[in-house]
Amino acid sequence: MASIDKAAIGIAVAITAIFLVIAAGMDAAQNAAPTISKPVISKTIEPEVQAESTNVDTDLIARQNAAEKAAAEAAAEKAAAEAAAEKAAAEAAAEKAAAEAAAEKAAAEAAAPKTVIVDIPVGTAVPGCEETDECFLPPHITINAGDTVEWANIDTAAHTVTGGTPADGPSGVFDSSLLMGSGSYAFTFDEAGSYDYFCMVHPWMVGSVSVN
Repeated sequence: MASIDKAAIGIAVAITAIFLVIAAGMDAAQNAAPTISKPVISKTIEPEVQAESTNVDTDLIARQNAAEKAAAEAAAEKAAAEAAAEKAAAEAAAEKAAAEAAAEKAAAEAAAPKTVIVDIPVGTAVPGCEETDECFLPPHITINAGDTVEWANIDTAAHTVTGGTPADGPSGVFDSSLLMGSGSYAFTFDEAGSYDYFCMVHPWMVGSVSVN
């Protein structure tokens, strides 16, 4: 009986020891778990990820700023080019309008009737001017229909401006009659043609008018 009690006590002690060992192992495992995982990961990996994220954000912002700056510069260049093109077009239009106005003015002036002066030089009452064809200055002129020719006698002697030729006589188209010194005579040619004239007092004095 005593031996049975001893054996039972021994078994109980052994079972208790086993439970104590198991319990101690579990406590050791629980106490050791916090030292294995999270502190190492958070201290070594997280800062690198944050640094990489910061670098990516900085690069992205820099690229966005560069793109916005380039777009603004392109828009400014486009606006400047359009303004320059508009200015050039306006200047070209103004130059064209001015040229057209000048051409119209010139055409109007050319079409408008005008007066041409022909001088009767000093000394023509004496033969000799016919040798150089200078009895009237200018001796031969070309005008348009509707223009007027005015002969100014700057000689001291009296002369005539008579349509026709010395050989054929007066044509009857125009005649100044006797034109005294410092006098003048004007005639408007309305019809195209060629008109000869001479001085009836000094028949060596001849000239001509061509009318377009």
